[in-house]
Amino acid sequence: MPTAAYLAAAREFLAHEAERSPDFSGLVLLVPHLAAARSFLAALAQELGSRVVLPPRLLTLPGLAASVAGRPPAEAESRRLADIYDFLKRTGRLQDRQLWPAAAELAGLLRELSDSQLGLPPDYPGFQARLEAAYRRRLTAALGFEARLTHELWYALLRGGAADAGRDYAERLGWLADHAQAPLYHLPLPALSAVERDFLQRYAMRQPVRGLNLPLPYPERSALLAAAWSNAPDPGDNAGAASPLAGALTLHGTNSLEAEAMTAEACLGRWLAEGCERLGIVVLDRVVARRLRARLERRGILVQDETGWTFTTAAVSHVLDRWFALLQDDCYYRDLLDLLKSPYVFADQAPDAVQAAVADLEMAVRRSGVVEGWSRFEQLAGQEKLTAATELLRRLQAARGLFAAPRLTLAEWQARLLQALELIGAALAFERDWAGGQLLALLRRLQQENVAPGRATRYRFSEWRRWLQLQLDQATFVDDRVESPVRFTHLRAARLREFDAVLLLGADAAHLPEPAAPGLFNQAVRQELGLPG
Repeated sequence: MPTAAYLAAAREFLAHEAERSPDFSGLVLLVPHLAAARSFLAALAQELGSRVVLPPRLLTLPGLAASVAGRPPAEAESRRLADIYDFLKRTGRLQDRQLWPAAAELAGLLRELSDSQLGLPPDYPGFQARLEAAYRRRLTAALGFEARLTHELWYALLRGGAADAGRDYAERLGWLADHAQAPLYHLPLPALSAVERDFLQRYAMRQPVRGLNLPLPYPERSALLAAAWSNAPDPGDNAGAASPLAGALTLHGTNSLEAEAMTAEACLGRWLAEGCERLGIVVLDRVVARRLRARLERRGILVQDETGWTFTTAAVSHVLDRWFALLQDDCYYRDLLDLLKSPYVFADQAPDAVQAAVADLEMAVRRSGVVEGWSRFEQLAGQEKLTAATELLRRLQAARGLFAAPRLTLAEWQARLLQALELIGAALAFERDWAGGQLLALLRRLQQENVAPGRATRYRFSEWRRWLQLQLDQATFVDDRVESPVRFTHLRAARLREFDAVLLLGADAAHLPEPAAPGLFNQAVRQELGLPG
């Protein structure tokens, strides 16, 4: 059932657009996230009763921008990251191990600079004029090396070449504002960038832009928060007053990861027993979340995860870890056996036959004492007449040969990785696995994104591997097969949500507020660039 807040928003929408009923499909309603869209649709359906209607398009701002057709794609983030890496490498100011992390930091800063300083370009010439003005504003400022480097690179990348994701986003919103043909509605949209604020203002010059209010269900709690964060608090004002949060907020202190997961499990179990149908878990600590999920699944309680998991935490990525370790450490025996025992390799053969071959090889390794060396393991398998194991090692050797080149482009390294996964029978297993299929799609997309004329820069194996690791750390996969009353979400997506009970998992000094990652471009650099800390 929708709450009174969303019912009020639906009534306000209908007060403006009732004459369009039953077809609202020509209108757009902007939402902060898709969970708010579901709540609004439920409220709209309740207000309209049993009538069949075509609802408005409910989109986030990025979703609305993506709906613009006929535009060339923005430069892929993976390619832009490589460009920034190449630039940093040419400066000679950083050690090799610092280059990729610094490039990732710098990529985020460049996007923030565009969002905060440029606003929405009315057209391409207008964009260049605004870029020049923003660049010159800080040209004479006393900037440190890191801030100066960021500012100059931001200007250089935006001035020429393909549009990056930030500029493409701004230009798409600009086109939408200039071609506005119907009123635009929106629920509260917190934390808008300069580009997004400019879009709403320019859209309003052509068509009405109407914000739908969501009355807070507990105004007395808002009063408490306003007093707590007042600029000039007066403790005497609330002396003796009972807290509006009394009975609604409970703090659970724990002293270990396991204790935290057990306490969270007990809370959720109690709420489910009480009949709660919408339980939100705001995940602040991903490590505890993994443990909690495992405990819940043992009890038969599935979790619907809205946040997703990075690919580095997926079981399928273990295949890549072991494979790269074998390539770099000349086939250390533990890495070899670990890979061979994975259910994701040699999926094109009978599992029982593979397991028997690996068991025979492991016994031979332990008898002989061979520790490492590709050729030594092949010789051992031949001496012991382990025909099946010899075939497995032969296929691994064939895949290993693909990585013998000293330097290749990113696209070439990606193509060889995909070919290697085919050779060792892992691609087939990935396709059958829900996380593996998403990982394989990511690897293929990264390969295609970096195939382009002029992308001739060649990288060492170690450089490419660090680049790929960054992609796996940043990309997430989502299990969309689960429908459950228990949902993992994150702090930003908790806005405007409706839950019967909420658990903040990991609400401690290590996670609230989210700590800034230490790096080359720290808070002082952000301050010099005029970015919020």
